[in-house]
Amino acid sequence: MKKILMSVLGGLIVAGTIANADSLYINADGLVGVGTNTPDKAVHVLGASGGPEALYKLEQTDVSKVRFSLKNPNGAWTFDMSADATTFGLSKVGTGEILLLKDTGEMWLKGVQVH
Repeated sequence: MKKILMSVLGGLIVAGTIANADSLYINADGLVGVGTNTPDKAVHVLGASGGPEALYKLEQTDVSKVRFSLKNPNGAWTFDMSADATTFGLSKVGTGEILLLKDTGEMWLKGVQVH
């Protein structure tokens, strides 16, 4: 069961019996903190320290292309993983694929294989 707590500063904290009080935090300005109760960006994720690697996970549960997009008023880029998970690409939206990496080790830049 999760607890919903309102902080003195007007922020929203969602916590559970296992989770820390700052597992998910939304402040009065709408900034979201995951792992921190002092977010300084629209979404601020603070990972655990001391491990061999930092793990952040975006996962899709059905078998289709996975796309992650970055966009601002000047343009957009996408990172794509194919539905069969054999290729990973980097594309500039509107100009097409720039980089393609295959699980065989092949790499393609703008449609030309790099050796």
